[in-house]
Amino acid sequence: MRTSGRLAVLLQSIAVSALSGCGGTADGGQPATLGGGGSNHSGGGSASSGATSVVGVGGSAGQVQTAGAGGTGAAAGAFGAGPAGAGGVGTGGMGMGAGGDGVVARGGASSVTLATPKCDNDKGLVNFVDGLNMPTAVDFLGVYLVQSTGTAATLYESSGTPCGDAVDKAACNATLMSGAPLMGFTPFYAPNVAPPFTYAYMYLAYTRGDSVGFVSDRAQLNTLLGSIDTANEAGLVFLSAGVVPGCNGIWQSDDAYSFTLMAYGGCSSQPPGIEFRVTLAGVVSNMNVGKAMACVGRRPNGLLEVEWGPANPLGEYYASVAHLEQAAVIAFGVIERELARFGAPRELRDRARKARTDEIRHASRMTQLAKRWEAHVPFAEAVASSERSLLDAALENAVEGCVRELWGALSAHYQAAAAYDPTAQRAWGEIAADESEHAELSFALHEWYLQQLTGDERVQIEAAMERARLELRVELATAAPPHAAVVHGAGVPDPICAVALFNQLESQVLAA
Repeated sequence: MRTSGRLAVLLQSIAVSALSGCGGTADGGQPATLGGGGSNHSGGGSASSGATSVVGVGGSAGQVQTAGAGGTGAAAGAFGAGPAGAGGVGTGGMGMGAGGDGVVARGGASSVTLATPKCDNDKGLVNFVDGLNMPTAVDFLGVYLVQSTGTAATLYESSGTPCGDAVDKAACNATLMSGAPLMGFTPFYAPNVAPPFTYAYMYLAYTRGDSVGFVSDRAQLNTLLGSIDTANEAGLVFLSAGVVPGCNGIWQSDDAYSFTLMAYGGCSSQPPGIEFRVTLAGVVSNMNVGKAMACVGRRPNGLLEVEWGPANPLGEYYASVAHLEQAAVIAFGVIERELARFGAPRELRDRARKARTDEIRHASRMTQLAKRWEAHVPFAEAVASSERSLLDAALENAVEGCVRELWGALSAHYQAAAAYDPTAQRAWGEIAADESEHAELSFALHEWYLQQLTGDERVQIEAAMERARLELRVELATAAPPHAAVVHGAGVPDPICAVALFNQLESQVLAA
């Protein structure tokens, strides 16, 4: 296997070469890159059909641009989200904005961008009765939750005045009170945030002059809303499924809106999330979605599972990575202490200490990105264990270091080249360099451990590494496709691309 100081260069070369098969490169074989401010970037060449290109404010056709704060431009054969020069001020999250979205779609597919609905700032949630574009206006719209059949409804959210424009207000109000439906929208999934209690069903009521209407099924909701052409309308549809999107939780494409509820995060063994989708025509669907990538990096022995709060896909992803970086801090602390106990060379102990410092910085950077997308990062903890034998330490290093951390380093190099969020791109570039050093340390530790072990123990180590390699390959090949926002914003490779990257990693590093 390769353990030279040029590992970072080799991994970067693999990552860049894979871009042509995982979304394209700019002409000249260089990946399209991102910078700040929305100005033209002249170093990447011009984008060609099927290439990966990110566009900026006032972008001219065919040029690789840098993505600014919400800037967008159309590139011929590339992937702009709007007309050239139409970019506006974005949210600051990924250069995505309402006036023009710095987003990307692949191969002519629909572009995906973060929606900007009207929000209840006090709750941090989408406003479900404002920002609607109904074909026929109403004087009042209320969302009602019924805790159990036969009990009075609770008004959850409303706009306007009930019967405000009615001629016979008394009769209108009486109908509003007496005509409440006995059935309604039952929660598909347990309400994730905000409603004051779990509920049996939900319905909407509205008044329009003297007329009173109730909405208790999908067909009635579609009639009320017409085409789903605002993020708030999509939010109301998602609420009817029992989930409550946050202000940064809804994504939009050319033909649909989506919201992903990630109840748990961390390793790929955790339960998947659920993506709710509504088309412009009001067709609602849902699908299970898994993690964006398999668990990578160094996980310490005894790492405790944590519960995760709901977050949008990018927030959940960065929170998961930040949690794993915290875990790596623990892992390298253990390694440093063990190396001292085993009498390892000072050079290896010093490198382990530096790696721990690197992981502290990585955890901080990923936590900042998670908070940027309003996600909480649970604190990583591991069960304290008795002193391990040198064989046990070597086994963990073979799996977590020589295989998974090596993959993590390659993935970071790829994400540094593929991410369309300039802040994330810079973070991944720094992490890729550090993780390459950590992978080299893993190989150095591997060689030193082998020198201390018996022949039978060395066979165990090599078998564990081979098993870890095969298991990671299966994880990457069978992983659920990551959310488009995670692919575009964080540069995470999809399963097909991940396997292609891993093939090169095996042939050029693990088998070298």
